[in-house]
Amino acid sequence: MILSSPSDNGTLSGNICFSISDHLPQFCFFPSFEGKFPGENATFYKQDWAKFNREDFILDFLEEDWNTLFERFNHHPELCLNVFNDRMKVIVERHLPTVKLTKREVRSKIKPWITPGILKSIKLRDHYQRKHAKAKTKESKDRFYELYRTYRNMIVTLTRRSKKNHYVRYFDFHSKILVKSVLIFVI
Repeated sequence: MILSSPSDNGTLSGNICFSISDHLPQFCFFPSFEGKFPGENATFYKQDWAKFNREDFILDFLEEDWNTLFERFNHHPELCLNVFNDRMKVIVERHLPTVKLTKREVRSKIKPWITPGILKSIKLRDHYQRKHAKAKTKESKDRFYELYRTYRNMIVTLTRRSKKNHYVRYFDFHSKILVKSVLIFVI
């Protein structure tokens, strides 16, 4: 198993299922970022599925004259594949446009174990911290600090538990995939 952080930055890793020895060779490909590490300030994009219509997509695909297109390159499968890919990119971009991720979406991809409930608690914690800073009397300062401290400790505990559960589910899911792929390879 190969571990890296952040886990969702375009890396591709796995085991090579080859039965020469009892050990599986591992690999990991890292995308090139030209000297920049994609942190929270990096620009990420996704496909916008909000207005996707499956029927329209299929109709656009079927309207293409693929036979005529491939007949021109019948002895060159690489050229046929390139033309097919180029045409499909146009169709996909028409139906699933690429949009920029917001900063909040980038943060949620970097730390997927931060749940909406934890985010709500973080907002409340920050609210009590601001109230503590603005409070005039000692009693109200102490009361808001106690609320802030309670939420802070609760958030730390919940985040640790959520992170642990996230990785347990992640490794459980991927170990099952690995076992299935090894079984398929052996059979």
